[in-house]
Amino acid sequence: MTSVKCDADDGACRVTDAVSRKGGSHATMVAPEIVYYGDPMCSWCWGASPQLIELRDWCKGRDLPFRIVLGGLRAGGGDPWDTRFREFLRHHWREVAERTGQPFNERILDWTSFEYDTEPACRAVVAARSMCLEDELGFFAEIQRRFYVDNQDPKLPEFYPAICRIFDLNEDSFRERFESAVTRQRTRADFAISRSSGITGYPSVTLKRGLDEAIIATGFATFDEMREFVDQRLPG
Repeated sequence: MTSVKCDADDGACRVTDAVSRKGGSHATMVAPEIVYYGDPMCSWCWGASPQLIELRDWCKGRDLPFRIVLGGLRAGGGDPWDTRFREFLRHHWREVAERTGQPFNERILDWTSFEYDTEPACRAVVAARSMCLEDELGFFAEIQRRFYVDNQDPKLPEFYPAICRIFDLNEDSFRERFESAVTRQRTRADFAISRSSGITGYPSVTLKRGLDEAIIATGFATFDEMREFVDQRLPG
């Protein structure tokens, strides 16, 4: 089980098992891209969602690729759904809501049982990605909204048909991919990329060019802060 710490100071959900970042060459001839490392069930990722959508849209206007790598914040779950854990989440969600203005529904924290396993939500994004989904971040954000606002359970297959209809994805094909061994393997591959890149907090956003990867933000950041970082390194 990955150990997780939620940091109100910099607005990040942090893991403690990421490996150290390896240095890379300055591959100036490689086209740059923006990489968003996140997890649909990471509360700071939900808090930052409008800022990230604005960043994605701005990147489109600059023909700058924007890519998501799933983090697997609590892949496999394991935290006991006891009073201590629920009160930790309640306090933490209120911090995120106060800082970001994003809505949270705390009714789920009164449930008698729940397994906070983020792997299925991540796997759903990977399944949708394999169907040539154009708006991957929109799909990601819809999972977030239905969990944090509607208190629906992303581990359940019945969570996804309504989302598939929003994004014109065939429901049967999605379900088959969601449950497939290939998608599970691809999801683990995303987790491995996140860890091997040295990412310890979600959300994290980087400017990547070949093996060279610069941190734009680790934790909550506004669109303007992220845009300014990119503009300084990619003028014009």
